[in-house]
Amino acid sequence: MKKLFLLSIILSGALVYAVSFEVGDTIDERYNREKPEFILHETEVMNFKLQVRSKKTEIMTGDYVYLCIDGHNFGILVYDESEKYIFDLDGDNVLDVEMQQLFIPIWVFEKSEQFIKDPSKNNIKEYLDLLLAAFNDNENPYSSGKLESLKRKLSIVDVRHPNQDLQYALFMYYACLGISSDLDKATLAIFDRIYCKRFSERTHPLIVLHMLETYINMGNRADAEKLLETGIREYPSFIPFQVYSWQLERDAILKKQKYDSLKNTYPNHWIVKQI
Repeated sequence: MKKLFLLSIILSGALVYAVSFEVGDTIDERYNREKPEFILHETEVMNFKLQVRSKKTEIMTGDYVYLCIDGHNFGILVYDESEKYIFDLDGDNVLDVEMQQLFIPIWVFEKSEQFIKDPSKNNIKEYLDLLLAAFNDNENPYSSGKLESLKRKLSIVDVRHPNQDLQYALFMYYACLGISSDLDKATLAIFDRIYCKRFSERTHPLIVLHMLETYINMGNRADAEKLLETGIREYPSFIPFQVYSWQLERDAILKKQKYDSLKNTYPNHWIVKQI
């Protein structure tokens, strides 16, 4: 009897493991083993077919389905007490972050042949420069509607135009900002890698700004300070970097000097007004 009881525990544990996915799990090995043949839902996203695939036709609490685009498994939807999405953010086949809403990671479109990748035409820099100027301007880009207007332009992704994978990435960063610091960091890192490689460019100061903010939100002060040094050195006229330099300053005397300098030099800037 004891042996049978022990065996039932082992089998129960195996069953629970088989029907669950968590952050840190891999996708493709189990997908290939299960061969989920049933397409429960299919919809078009920017000329791509997003499929929800399962190994069975009826889904119950505790079950999961695979999220696929263009032959790539990018996430899992788990049906617990509420729907839970878990995504592979960087295309390494490992689930990185849990969310409550659908998100299509950038790497899915980077790998797709449907997007036109044209290194000779950097049509993304225009958006980066406009966003950078908006944050450096005296007028608050949030209350003025300037940032919202730029986001609407970014949201119009057309695969017939070049480098729309990067436009999508930039739009999704702003659309999902604040949901998860891990998501923010992954989105910025992948965008930066693709952008710099494709156009032979160095990291744009806008990406430096947002990665700096992400490090601060994550409590990673050491990396934030290191990145800020680069920002201040290469883009000394960018006011938000000056503000973060004051914010992260550890020396009380220098902190006071930086504060006075901000107030005297940039009294009308929308961020300086708030400190």
